[in-house]
Amino acid sequence: MDNNYVIPYQVFIIFLNVSTSFSSELLQATRQGDMDDQYHLTDAIAHLTSKSMVGCLADCSSRLQCMSFFYNKDTMDCFLHSDSFIYTVPTETGAGWRFYLTEDVSGRCPSNNGFKYYRTLDLCYSINAPVPIDFTAIKSFCAVLGGELIRISSLQRQQYIQQVTAADPTQRICIQGTDSINSPNWTFDDGTPMTYFNWDESASEPDGGKGNLEIFTDYKWHDLGSPNGNPCLLICEKRRIT
Repeated sequence: MDNNYVIPYQVFIIFLNVSTSFSSELLQATRQGDMDDQYHLTDAIAHLTSKSMVGCLADCSSRLQCMSFFYNKDTMDCFLHSDSFIYTVPTETGAGWRFYLTEDVSGRCPSNNGFKYYRTLDLCYSINAPVPIDFTAIKSFCAVLGGELIRISSLQRQQYIQQVTAADPTQRICIQGTDSINSPNWTFDDGTPMTYFNWDESASEPDGGKGNLEIFTDYKWHDLGSPNGNPCLLICEKRRIT
């Protein structure tokens, strides 16, 4: 066998009892072979010692913030992260390091079409390639995936989206929200009133009457018309319907 052969992925499944709205969860850890011999220390939510990868996965499962982990079987080091590393590039290299991304296989957040599950916020999301701003097309794209354009409904969601997109060079992120249904009030697409905002007050936002929302400079919100030629990062989500 070629000693330089890289395993593209490797799957491990473990049943977990965690304190969420589920009585139990089923998580799957998938080894990302293209990140072998790399690891990342910055913003790790925990640094632990574990005798096995399965033990590291169990540690990850016990922390709702954990989405991924780096494990080295030789040193038994286990670094837990809340980032899916879609855009974040590991900053360290070393022999024996392996990176695993967790996936929910309980049915809450199927991983097809690139969806990831952040259990802390019960957020099932998919980050997609930038597209020209056209909210009709953007919302149709998310609907085809079985979801909708992401809602930023709390400071915690705002901060998490900032974290997972920090390394992406796209200046804009399209988000759900409109003042066209109950002007001048802002609602989500189904008419639910919005209660959290992060307006760019230095730019006198919102201007009003433009109908749509984007995250722009310094992750502040702007209202805008559609379509326009600027590209925005497209994030879809699958909400829990109660």
